[in-house]
Amino acid sequence: MSEEFIREVDEDLRHKQLTDLWKKYGKYFIALLAAIVLFVAGNVGYKKYKESQFAGLAVEYGKSLEAIEQSNNEDAVARLRALSTSNVEGFEILSAFKQAELHNKLGDKKSAVASLDLLSASANTPEVYRDLARLQAAMILLDEASYEDIAARLSPLAVSGNPWQYTAMEMMAMAAVQSGNKDEAKRLLNELTEDLEVPDNIKFRAQQFKSVIR
Repeated sequence: MSEEFIREVDEDLRHKQLTDLWKKYGKYFIALLAAIVLFVAGNVGYKKYKESQFAGLAVEYGKSLEAIEQSNNEDAVARLRALSTSNVEGFEILSAFKQAELHNKLGDKKSAVASLDLLSASANTPEVYRDLARLQAAMILLDEASYEDIAARLSPLAVSGNPWQYTAMEMMAMAAVQSGNKDEAKRLLNELTEDLEVPDNIKFRAQQFKSVIR
């Protein structure tokens, strides 16, 4: 049995391990990110909802949710699109995230990312929410975009002081693995495992992925 054959089998096994790890932990990572989006955007929307001058927009947002529940997706998208361009900070943020969520659920990743990109480019939106939109867009594209594309979106977030720093680095590492760029993946994962400030759940996932990359 040749060394080349053994090496190929070993590579196949490691690739399967990486895939299994992503399936195991990726769903929790995606669920966590979705929960953050809904909490942050929902919190903003709720605050605006309580102010009487935003009552009309709150009613319109409620109608869009009713349309989603009734599977009247075209009506929901139209209402959410109008709200996302309303130039009212709370509803601009809330509706943009909800619109992206709906598009992604319907399998229209292009439109989902477009909604998030529009929000991330809005000068009226606080930076933390613009960054969150970039993060969510990268998450949607993770399985199909190149590492360079994902890194271009997330590198500005993967810096000290940014609240999404470690999540962005983790996603960049996953994108590097997906693209076959093992050296870059290991570099990012090493940073995550060695940094004392990294949250335990992210550090644990980084250790798991790093252990099967050779």
